[in-house]
Amino acid sequence: MSESNNYSAKIKVILLGESRVGKTCLINAYFGRQFRANTLFTTIPESENKIIEINEKKYLIELFDTAGQEKYRSMNNIFIKGSKVVIFVYDVTEEKTFIELDYWIKTTKEILAKDAIYGIAGNKADLVEEIKIPNEKGKKYAEENGAKFCETSAKEDSKGFQSFLNKLIQEYIETNIDKISNEKNGKKLSSKNNKKKKKCC
Repeated sequence: MSESNNYSAKIKVILLGESRVGKTCLINAYFGRQFRANTLFTTIPESENKIIEINEKKYLIELFDTAGQEKYRSMNNIFIKGSKVVIFVYDVTEEKTFIELDYWIKTTKEILAKDAIYGIAGNKADLVEEIKIPNEKGKKYAEENGAKFCETSAKEDSKGFQSFLNKLIQEYIETNIDKISNEKNGKKLSSKNNKKKKKCC
């Protein structure tokens, strides 16, 4: 097995939310990159990969960044499919981004299987004097929608967001361990069968 395929399973993760809530900056934080205030708008969903270790097994994390502008919303639906972990992001200083979570959650749950794991992240918590959405309000909203919650800052709390996302990934793995194992074994079996067919032809 090549080094690039040396993992137990691939876990698709996607960040959703309005434009300018800081999805790209949070992804940069997850990958340990330096914070940049003037990050460009995301117009086309993009993904990056990272291998992490959980319970002594390696997993390939496929992390998708998405567009928040209304004219690009329908495009996101294509990339939502197959996601195992979803984080809805809002800006704690902009009430509209919190209100619009209703749209993102409703749309996503109509597309995904019931075993998906959800998180809600209130970003830009470093802007203390500008906060309009109290921590308790965000936490209560998350509980009502069956999601885990964190208030964070892509600028000053990169490790906090890394930990939050990794915990969601771990929850998905531990909740769906049998399914993940079967999917992996199924791929191996399919691969062996294909090789046999090639030798016969």
